[in-house]
Amino acid sequence: NNYKPNSNNTYDNKSKIINEDKGDNIKKRPIDSIDKNELKKKRKSKKSNYTLVEDLKSLWNKVRNKKTTVSERESTIPQILSKLKGNLATLSLRHDVARVIQYIIQYGNDSQRKVILSELLPKFSEIAKTPYGHFSCIKLINYCNDFIEQSKVCHSVKSHLVSIGTNVIGARIVELLLANYPNKLKKSLKSEFYGHKFTVLLPEACNNLHNLMTALPNKESAILDHMRDLTQRFVEKGLLVFKYVHSLIWEYLCEITNKPKKLNDFIEMTIENFTKLLSTKIGSKVACVVTTYCQPKDRKKIIKSLKGSFTETLLSTISYLPIIRLIDVTDDTVNIQKTLLSSLRSVTPIIKYSATGEVIGVPEPILTTVSKHKYGSKLLLRLLDPNANIFEPDEVKLFANPPDIKIYKKDPLARSKEHLIYLKSPLLYISNKYLLELIRCPQGNRVIEYLVKRFYSRDLIANIARVFVGLEPIEPEYVDNEQLDDPDVENEVEVDEQENDDNDIRDDDIQNETNNTVDETNNTINYWDEDVNEEEPAVEEEEVTVILPIHEDMNAHRLLKALLKFELTLTTSPDDFDRSLWDDGPVTSLATVLSNQLTTNDNLTLWISSNRACLILCDLIKVSSAAAIISNLSDDKHLSILKSSEHKGGQLLYETILAHKPKSKITNSAKKVKKSK
Repeated sequence: NNYKPNSNNTYDNKSKIINEDKGDNIKKRPIDSIDKNELKKKRKSKKSNYTLVEDLKSLWNKVRNKKTTVSERESTIPQILSKLKGNLATLSLRHDVARVIQYIIQYGNDSQRKVILSELLPKFSEIAKTPYGHFSCIKLINYCNDFIEQSKVCHSVKSHLVSIGTNVIGARIVELLLANYPNKLKKSLKSEFYGHKFTVLLPEACNNLHNLMTALPNKESAILDHMRDLTQRFVEKGLLVFKYVHSLIWEYLCEITNKPKKLNDFIEMTIENFTKLLSTKIGSKVACVVTTYCQPKDRKKIIKSLKGSFTETLLSTISYLPIIRLIDVTDDTVNIQKTLLSSLRSVTPIIKYSATGEVIGVPEPILTTVSKHKYGSKLLLRLLDPNANIFEPDEVKLFANPPDIKIYKKDPLARSKEHLIYLKSPLLYISNKYLLELIRCPQGNRVIEYLVKRFYSRDLIANIARVFVGLEPIEPEYVDNEQLDDPDVENEVEVDEQENDDNDIRDDDIQNETNNTVDETNNTINYWDEDVNEEEPAVEEEEVTVILPIHEDMNAHRLLKALLKFELTLTTSPDDFDRSLWDDGPVTSLATVLSNQLTTNDNLTLWISSNRACLILCDLIKVSSAAAIISNLSDDKHLSILKSSEHKGGQLLYETILAHKPKSKITNSAKKVKKSK
């Protein structure tokens, strides 16, 4: 402290810094050799309860050792508790003794927990707001599960819950109390947040804010002002992560949706902390309302805050609703596509690794994962058909547009069409490449259904027919629409194709040479050892999960039935569908392609033995383009199988064939069946 940079004074050897040259060359000398541990001990010994804390720490180190037996632990814990008695409230504020108290609460018995609880209860509301003491409160809430003990904790916190709940540290205590305690005890605690000066006017505590405002209609404006101030305190303290905060501001938001000034004030307070609202289901509802009523400049802030975490948020079971709503109401489609939807365009499979370095699952593109996800697939379904019923009853209210306020300018169908044009090529690519997986998935087959209705791609329809007759789908070439607009990219693609062709030719030549050499060696070996039987190594038997054929799969049955129903309505009322994104040229009928595949590959005998497949054939016959199916099923072989079938699908198919077949053929086939019997 005595050192001055510009002074020319020289200090003695005991000082930390000495100026030797009277210039800029300043050297530091070490402190005299004093044991640092002794200095620490002297400094700690001046604190109160030093010897007691040291004894507690030595006993705690002995108890928490893994080599300590259960009997030694049970005998040592009472010694620690006896030394803690009388000083628990003060010692729980220390960082070292707080760990000792937490250990006794966790590993002690009920009587020992009651001793700690009885000493901490008088100052529970103060300890709950301290950095180290609140950990002991958390342990008490988790391990004291008796109703009497819980009621004692609630009584000690009563009339202090707002001060604890608006504290940065104490908010964790309130979160645990309202999450774990029964409703009888939580009801009176939660009502404190609505304002004591209002709840004291009622004979009983209120369940929610709406009941309080209906009971006190004259105090409505004052109650809303109180809740506005409470929300501001939550925002300033950074407490928008907790569930109880989300439930309180959701109740407040439901009451001010018809009050534009208060609603705009609420949006200004919470828009900067939008991502914190996505941690709970109720917070996601708040985020949906905020995105609905906020201004376009605020939506830009939301889009910017979601950059880099779009796919994780979309695939969450909690936060997918605000993402869908944001894309649903934002007119700036270019910003949405560049910032958010660009992460879905990649078709390269993503490999996921475990902590040990092993590959988790089968690598697949992110768009395939979204299509098979229970909640992420709702975004694709919403884009493919904005009027589809894909949400739960409580979620439908969040997507309802307010009647008095215009929240966007563009037409929703035009906005979704722009996004579909942006995602068309990757969507069709993954739907063709991973078609079998998507058809067997409950969410994936619905995405395939909506893709067929929206794009009606010939390649996709042909691959669906191939999959249902047991053939592998034809993998299409992926063409990126954005890269086609750049001429330099086209030249690079042409050069890459030429290099790939040259490499393929070289590989074919090498393969032919290796095959010739292998054939020659095999001939020589067989010439000398014709009768030698080599023993094959034993193969370990693996457990194989039974997978039903595709025509018997429940999800595949639902998909094909829905597509045939769509095709039937397409023939009756063709003007009711938007064909702007369909392939050019004549419409390819799925019924025609599927009936041709069934007749050429002779799969009808296999299909009529399955109940679900027979039901599909009944729907296929109703389509006018499936005349080939009727003629093939009308022969004596198939009719006799269907007539003797035990499942209901075969009996229904037999009746539909007789109904659609000409009468002359019915009598001849019936006579032949009787003669054969």
